[in-house]
Amino acid sequence: MKKLFQTTAILLIMSLLFSCGLEDFARDYRQLDGDMIRPFSYQFENPELAPGDTAVLKINFAGLPISPSDITWRVCWNYYTDRYGNMAPRGEGPLNAKIVDSDGDAHSQSITIKFEIPWDMLHKSEVIPENLSEMAALYGIEIPETDFPANKTGILNALENLAKIPFVHEEIPFEEGVIINGIAQIFSAMFEVYLDFDAPFAGHPQRAKIRHTVRYHGKLSGIPGVFINKNPEIERMRVRTSGGRYEPVEIGDTINISVSKATFLEVLVSDRDSIITLEQAFSQNPNVSFERYARRLFFEGGATHGRISLSDVTKEKPLNSACGLMEFEFTGYENAKVGDTGYVFLVLFDNAIGVVYHPQGRTTTGFPIKFVE
Repeated sequence: MKKLFQTTAILLIMSLLFSCGLEDFARDYRQLDGDMIRPFSYQFENPELAPGDTAVLKINFAGLPISPSDITWRVCWNYYTDRYGNMAPRGEGPLNAKIVDSDGDAHSQSITIKFEIPWDMLHKSEVIPENLSEMAALYGIEIPETDFPANKTGILNALENLAKIPFVHEEIPFEEGVIINGIAQIFSAMFEVYLDFDAPFAGHPQRAKIRHTVRYHGKLSGIPGVFINKNPEIERMRVRTSGGRYEPVEIGDTINISVSKATFLEVLVSDRDSIITLEQAFSQNPNVSFERYARRLFFEGGATHGRISLSDVTKEKPLNSACGLMEFEFTGYENAKVGDTGYVFLVLFDNAIGVVYHPQGRTTTGFPIKFVE
């Protein structure tokens, strides 16, 4: 098997086509105001979606109460991207979404829907190349010989047939499994779900978007070398002030943030997922790596005017790729006074640079905060 390279072209596809997630959900400001409807996070129950699967999607809202009847659900199953950064939905229509749940508390509300992924979505996607040779020529990569057919329809049918015989998955050697992983990455595509609000709300666009990936990895996860992506699970959170000891944070606990000393939040994510990049999938000696996590902090409360945020702490405790340990410093609350209170939501989502069309896993947790001396 020949070694693949042409690094420049590969890095282009890596940086432009890896996991794509929220759009309107990720606007720059992090303040959750009470006089508008604001979707601020979402999570697929299972990020690994394949053709024919049932997707379960939970969306978190803050601000004014909202009913599922206030939203019109639409979808684009043919979302086009290329290595130059061009992205465009090609056609859209109604999403046959069933409301599963609508729940909330004093700080947020959630609406959960489920819908079917069309069995022929990948066959109809314009972003998927017509054959492996086209993909290799376009991106300057060399794909080793395989038993897969050479054309788009044949390859997708082969992936589907392979998914139907899980009893042989463990018998496939790792070296062949990572090639299957790479082929399944290439023959993946994204869709967009649109939330159209029936009435305009102050400061909020009338359409919010969620973009996600469909691929065969979940149905091929028994094959050595084919890795799936899960939602991050927070195993532990601790908080400390500068010079102090860590104190555990349980669900419902109030986090005290000092106005006079630096306050740090430590987060441990359990069971970090393994990944293999497209480059490594077609290399002679493939290496497995780990996903990394990004975060956003959303603030509810008027004391800090929405500027509270989290900054990565590299000097105190660098990100540990092996175990998912992160430490952040609360920042941006210069106007807060002792006794001010609020509520924050921490949203964690994974990144897998180098994995084409990586389905983004996400998790959201919330806790009250109080500013102390």
